[in-house]
Amino acid sequence: MSFVKKIRQLNRKRNYFIKKLKYNTNLYLAAKRWHYPCKEFPLEKTRTILLLRNDDEIGDAIISTCMLKTLCDAGYKIDILATKENSFIFSSNPYVRNLYLLNAESIENHQSKFELRLPDNILYI
Repeated sequence: MSFVKKIRQLNRKRNYFIKKLKYNTNLYLAAKRWHYPCKEFPLEKTRTILLLRNDDEIGDAIISTCMLKTLCDAGYKIDILATKENSFIFSSNPYVRNLYLLNAESIENHQSKFELRLPDNILYI
């Protein structure tokens, strides 16, 4: 019986190692693909947050509303990027500073190619 336990233990260790290896490989490949430099992000200097709610799912948008009050109380200004279907959830929320809407073409492009082109006025406020 101890032999079977030892085999299971070794198999579990191997599975954890493979999982970590796959994660790090995918992270490396994504960083190379999008040329994203890894650097520290100073949270103490950041005062504006853009929440992306472009997945067109109403349940996910409702669940994300619970953190709006917490972020606002912490001193952050919150902007939301949402689809037209989800915009009613955020439109009258007092904790949302700006609401940006996506059109259907950019949603389809994002979901099929993982490329979303945001207008410059949203990225550089």
